[in-house]
Amino acid sequence: MVDARPLRVFVSRQREMLVLRRALAEAQGRRGQIVLLSGEAGIGKTRLAQEFAALSAANPVMVLWGRCRQGETPPAYWPWTQILESFAELTDDATLRRIVGPTASRLSLIAPIVGERLRIRAAAPEATDRFHLLLAVQTLLVRASLQAPVVVVLEDLHCADQNSLLLLEVIAQELRGQSILIVGTYRDDEVRGPLAQTIGELARLGVTRVALRGLSAAETERLMAKLSGQPPMPEVVERVYARTGGNPFFVTEIARLQSADGHAIPENVRAAISQRLSRLSALANELLAVASVVGREFELRVVASVLSDAAAGGLLDALGEALRAGLIEPLQRRGDDAYHFRHELLRDAIYDAISTGQRARWHAAVLDTLERLHGPLTGEHAGELAIHASRAELLVGSATVVKYSRMAGEQKVAAHAYEDALPHLQRAWRGRNPLPLDAEAAAILFGLGCAQAATALRWNRQEGWANLRRAVGYYLEAGEVRRAVEAATHPAIVPEAAADVSEVVEPMVAVARRGSKEEGWLRARLAAALYFESGNLPRARAAFARAHELAAVHRDQSLELRTLAYETSVAHFELQWSDVLTKSRQVMTLARRSDDLHSETYARYRAAFVLTHTGHAADARLEVEANLTAAEHLRDRGLLADALFVAALLAQLTGAWEDARSHSNRGLTLAPHHLPLLHARVLLEYETGHEQQGRDYLRQLLEVDRLAGPYALAGAFTAMALAQTDGWHGRSGTAGALAAARRVLERPAAVPNAVLTARMARALVCLRDPRAGDREAELEFLSRFERTVPSQWCIVIGRLLGQLARAAGQTRNAIARYESALAFCRRSGYQPELARTCYDYAGALLERGDRKDRVKAATLIDEAEQLAGRLGMEPLSAPVARFRKRYRIRLDRKPAGLSARELEILRLLAMGKSNKEIAQLLVISVNTVANHVAHVLAKTGASNRTGAAAYAAQHHLFESAAVSQVSLSSSRE
Repeated sequence: MVDARPLRVFVSRQREMLVLRRALAEAQGRRGQIVLLSGEAGIGKTRLAQEFAALSAANPVMVLWGRCRQGETPPAYWPWTQILESFAELTDDATLRRIVGPTASRLSLIAPIVGERLRIRAAAPEATDRFHLLLAVQTLLVRASLQAPVVVVLEDLHCADQNSLLLLEVIAQELRGQSILIVGTYRDDEVRGPLAQTIGELARLGVTRVALRGLSAAETERLMAKLSGQPPMPEVVERVYARTGGNPFFVTEIARLQSADGHAIPENVRAAISQRLSRLSALANELLAVASVVGREFELRVVASVLSDAAAGGLLDALGEALRAGLIEPLQRRGDDAYHFRHELLRDAIYDAISTGQRARWHAAVLDTLERLHGPLTGEHAGELAIHASRAELLVGSATVVKYSRMAGEQKVAAHAYEDALPHLQRAWRGRNPLPLDAEAAAILFGLGCAQAATALRWNRQEGWANLRRAVGYYLEAGEVRRAVEAATHPAIVPEAAADVSEVVEPMVAVARRGSKEEGWLRARLAAALYFESGNLPRARAAFARAHELAAVHRDQSLELRTLAYETSVAHFELQWSDVLTKSRQVMTLARRSDDLHSETYARYRAAFVLTHTGHAADARLEVEANLTAAEHLRDRGLLADALFVAALLAQLTGAWEDARSHSNRGLTLAPHHLPLLHARVLLEYETGHEQQGRDYLRQLLEVDRLAGPYALAGAFTAMALAQTDGWHGRSGTAGALAAARRVLERPAAVPNAVLTARMARALVCLRDPRAGDREAELEFLSRFERTVPSQWCIVIGRLLGQLARAAGQTRNAIARYESALAFCRRSGYQPELARTCYDYAGALLERGDRKDRVKAATLIDEAEQLAGRLGMEPLSAPVARFRKRYRIRLDRKPAGLSARELEILRLLAMGKSNKEIAQLLVISVNTVANHVAHVLAKTGASNRTGAAAYAAQHHLFESAAVSQVSLSSSRE
């Protein structure tokens, strides 16, 4: 939640602060200075002055603050009155009397507190001319600066009265040789009259002027992070920065409203903009209103064509007003006639204030103007024209809206800009839908289906398929077989994403010319549909074989690529992960040659997924980065969410929680219903001790899983999530997990991936409740996957098998499984699972009870404790602490009475480390190492280092040496 209190977050402006600090240093050296800070409302002038004043106050510097009143006629010298009052409050009576001296009666005219403190009656106003009053204030500051340097801050000089500005000029003339720094702030769009004259006079005297501009995108991101307490998503930062131009006040208000995804304008921002507009002439306001209809960027000739003839005569003067007010700026890259609004919020606020009818008339006029200006090139500007046509539909007609919206949508689809394409094509279809289906309608449906699919989750693209299917029907009736095949096999409809594909494609195969390319494309798509819709793997393989055959006959590389891509998906759900990796790499190679970014991105996701789950973390990291790059370029929301999921998953498996959260946050912002992301996030929150957040994500996951559509893993997420967290949810979680697993297993076309998941969920429940199922049966079933699927659902299969074997009383089998899991975790670097494996394995060893097992158990529980503590795994740290307390005596028995340090030295000796290497690793001296080595040899009865290594092997300490190395390298990092 954003803090609702007044903004106290300061965004660092290092360059501007450096100017102020240098000016203070000059003033402290008796070289008085004036610095003027300018910028629009909310840009941060006051906050910068406040931070500088706070820094100055930390030194022997007196800071005096005066603020000019806004919106009313203030008393003469009002800011100086506040400055004199501040001085009086900071000074004792004796010092005040000595510094003020004979000027007290004059100063009391504008600061009564001075006379009251010194019991001096104020001079009669008519007896004091302005010159002597100004001189009195100047004298006070000069005398005060002899005690300590003085910083005077004058805020909002654009509201200052003429007398106050004159006093500023008088003091400025006598700054040379004084320890005085004056800092003034003003809005650069309100410089006029007396203030303009004063700034000119100060410029003659050598004033330093600092113009504050909006924050950079990076600074905007830091401000948003401070406001919300967590890093914002890059997409959100981009939108906020575009809307606000980096104005800190606007950024803050948008963050408070949490409206970055919409177009709502906070009332404070709207009021500030309205106040700025009220100072402009009626014509300047009309110019800005018409410009806001044109867009964030506009050409003056377009605005002029819409304004009335009478208004057009004063257009340049009105333009000058808007420019001087800082509301618009020239757009250099588009020529002398082009301008843009300084902020998107500014343009939106002006646009919102226009009546609905006037907006429509102006949009129609702008459309007419743009059509005349662009002539035969109107197609290149279809997106712009579509927006104007849609907002003036009653005036220009639905046909015009459909025409430009379709053109704009198709252009965006061709550029992979699916999110931009979708609203255009939806608008086009709304206008076209009531009429009979024809070529235009089919084209719109084709584009709309593609855009809908690409902006949906990867596994549920039924809505997009429904529209593509209607386009297929039209093209078949019209005899346009090529277009029908293109629609039926479009890559945006990935194999597991839609149902009822086979009933469309299979009849098309029957009518396609035998041996044609079209038959090959249809066979490949039919094969995937047969597998996912009916589970008929033999028929699917036969269809794939025919597609490969036709690809070879026609030397069609694109067909070969698509067939391989579909086969990869099938292999993934068949858990043939070695095959997935091989085919994915073939697809990537062919995709680069064919420029098929859909297939390449999809294959990269599969490769990254498999490498992650098989523990090849280094290779997986490279593929994850490449997958993210490809998905961002493709701009397919579903594939980008998948790429972010596998990036988050890899980070989570290695214990990089912050990276995992960052990828997860971004992915869930993009796709809030992404099941794998939600499942991984549930586990992330629970295992780092954030139980309430875990419950929240779990509720969201359970709701989304009910809406998973045709996805082959629908229901599996519920089963696993409840099984993995049922320690927090008790019997309700257990019952829910078993029910969900049963539904998955009873599905007629349940794929092996779904079956494995359901059986894993059931096994987890059996571990806690023996009545829930047969542990030995689950152990036997899951054992076949230990090598091919070593890791799944953030669980190392070997560890789960070890738990099942231990629960079934198969101690020797359990220890063998734990050894396998331990080796996998060390090799892959999956530290959270390593910590859990160490904990589980230690328990199994202590149950067996041999002396060598106790030694090894002590080492494992040490490692589990260190890892859980370093990774912040509180839910594991607690049971580890209870375990250590329960088995304290057995775990504390060190071999040969070695101390903890001596045992560490022994492990390193067993690894073949020299005394110098040990000293470097443990950050101790070589002499200290030599003493420890002597003690180790004496206590173990070894005559040399080789004998010590043999002792370590005899007591199963070689594994401990590896543990020590991991711990040390981690601590150095």
